[in-house]
Amino acid sequence: MASEAFAVGATLYGAALGRVKDTSDGTAIGIAIQEATAAGDIIAMIDFTVISTTAATVTIADAGNIITGVTVEAALAELMVGVKTAQAFVPITLQSFREVASGVVGNIAANGGVLASDTTPILTSINAATDGCQIIKWAAGNADPVAVSISLPPDLDDGAAVVAHFRIVSEGVVDAVGFTVSGWFNEGDTKVDVVSGTNQTATWAEIVASFGAGDIPVGAQTVTLILTPVTHATNFMSMSAAWLEYTRKNLTS
Repeated sequence: MASEAFAVGATLYGAALGRVKDTSDGTAIGIAIQEATAAGDIIAMIDFTVISTTAATVTIADAGNIITGVTVEAALAELMVGVKTAQAFVPITLQSFREVASGVVGNIAANGGVLASDTTPILTSINAATDGCQIIKWAAGNADPVAVSISLPPDLDDGAAVVAHFRIVSEGVVDAVGFTVSGWFNEGDTKVDVVSGTNQTATWAEIVASFGAGDIPVGAQTVTLILTPVTHATNFMSMSAAWLEYTRKNLTS
């Protein structure tokens, strides 16, 4: 039975009181093969209620238990969150950092700024006997900067922030340790300085320093970072990891 007038061939949807209508409402359930001239008309229709026309009601047989969503719409939303995430990742190895002075690495006599167990800062393990985790460690009062150059991935969205992440620790509770992070994107770029968060504890913590969308030039393909420790006159500070997180863009080819 119709709840409103509609023509032959109309796509029909469920309506109140068990009736049908051609006003779009959720999933289509059939096609009219008779005209309805008014509400209450008895009409014939081709029923296809097993076919859904809305992604929100089509279920997915996720035999591999890969996704959380149980419908096409939920699964696509889950997929796109992964594609468009702001947590796309560029790792930076500790061994790629070099000591610099005014942005220049040392000469060959200074090993080109390569960090070692007797440089300032040093590259070492937390504890040679019990903890082999590698760290860059600055002595109390030492703020020698280190630099690294990074190639940026082609799916980086240059209209969104790029966030530098670091795991750092203060070997005491007097100094809040962190970095001033200087960044140059591509060649000939104007330096951008951002200040990271800080950690004033002897427990390892993640801190961040964010370059805003306005700091990222169109088509950015490389970035050079220089990390200068903030003042820490009393406590040593150490870094165990560094990475960038960025937002992906849709690729066109």
